[in-house]
Parts: sequence; C-alpha cells; structure tokens
Amino acid sequence: MNSFKNETGAALVLTIMIITLFLLFLMTLFFQITNTTKQITTIEENLVAEQIAEMGVDYYHAYIEKNLPDTISDIEELDISSGVLLNHEVELDDNYSFFIDTTSIDEEANKIYFTVTAVIDKAKGKQSNTNSTITINVVGSESEE
Repeated sequence: MNSFKNETGAALVLTIMIITLFLLFLMTLFFQITNTTKQITTIEENLVAEQIAEMGVDYYHAYIEKNLPDTISDIEELDISSGVLLNHEVELDDNYSFFIDTTSIDEEANKIYFTVTAVIDKAKGKQSNTNSTITINVVGSESEE
C-alpha cells in the first residue's frame, strides 16, 4: 500500500475549516443579537404606547372633572357635539399623540364610555388602545336596590 507522506496543503485545509466554523459561530451570534434587539425595541414601543394611552385616560378624566358642570340634572344634557365631551387628538410632539373618542353615553347607568388611542412613531403607525369609563353622579337620580 502506498501511504501519503506528502502533507503539503493539509495546514491550509485545516485553517479553512477552522475559519469556516468560526464564521458560522459569529453569524449565529450576530443573528441572535439582531433578533434580541428587535424584540426589545418592539416591547419598548408597546410599553410607551400603553403609557401614553393611560396618560390620555388621566387627561380625559381631568378634563371632564374641570369642564363638566357642577350640577347636572340629566345625563341627556351631555351631548358629544356640545363640546364638553372630547373627540379630538392631543399631540404631544412630532412622534407621540393620543386620540380621545367618546364612544357612547349610557343614560341609565350615568356613564360615559370612551376609547383612548395612543399613536407612537407616526411614520410606522404604532398604536395602542385603552378603553375606560367615567361615572357621572346626576343630581336627583335615585339608585334603586
């Protein structure tokens, strides 16, 4: 049997294999880091949108408390078109805003239902919705139990 005694080029093949394995490891690590960065960015955007929507709810509660008449005899006096109840966008800066939408008034339960939609990064259209209610005490209304 003939055995190969000429080992010229074996170091080159071994070096190429090691470099290939090293590059494969680096590419896997790079993919993992990129994926984690995207996940963190998405989670951060969702968290900011939720916080802006909650801020919109607080804003609307304070607005209603300030602008609602002290005494109201009938919830029918509240009309969405009267201007007391909001349906508008509040812009915080170029990328952040929230929109308040008074969806309905429940006259029997004396409640106002509204939705706050937070918009972050307007170019990408990221949004978060928060639904809430405000209970209004009507003068002269009696609760039967």
